[in-house]
Amino acid sequence: MNPERVLVAHGRKHVATMEIADAVGRTLRADGFEAVVLSAHTISDAGGIQERAHHRGTDLDTMC
Repeated sequence: MNPERVLVAHGRKHVATMEIADAVGRTLRADGFEAVVLSAHTISDAGGIQERAHHRGTDLDTMC
């Protein structure tokens, strides 16, 4: 069974927001979800999350 995909988007103004999003992403992955953590300003369409993450050179299994 494929894990459910979850997008965790964060703002870019405060570092603490990114740190919280990273923690949420780690927790979701530990619970079996496929979590992607991205800055909200980079997202225009949630359908291309995986492609965008790979384009940025990010491995979905090691994000955060």
